[in-house]
Amino acid sequence: MTRYVDLFFGWKTLYVFIMKIIFISLTAYTIYLMKVLIS
Repeated sequence: MTRYVDLFFGWKTLYVFIMKIIFISLTAYTIYLMKVLIS
């Protein structure tokens, strides 16, 4: 997550911004699924 702190302070292009949002969302969703399905 610390790699994406710059998300809020300035971003170069809309493409990079959208890709970072998608990546963070999918990572959080994957962790959620792992916690729900395993436990």
